Amino acid sequence: MGVGIWSNDEIFQVVHVHTKQAFIVDIARRMCTCNFWELVGILCRHAVATLRYRMQRPDEFVDECYSK
Repeated sequence: MGVGIWSNDEIFQVVHVHTKQAFIVDIARRMCTCNFWELVGILCRHAVATLRYRMQRPDEFVDECYSK
């Protein structure tokens, strides 16, 4: 997956290398256009790729209901 800043420092476009399918990840709103993150509360692979690009820890963005 390739990650690039799409609009600002909080909104990113993630493009799959093989399928060329693009997804928009909004870190501030904790959303992705694949809808997995907001439906389940666990980051999708697009959000994880974005956070790795930003050098942030994905576990800090998981919904509170999954923490101890």
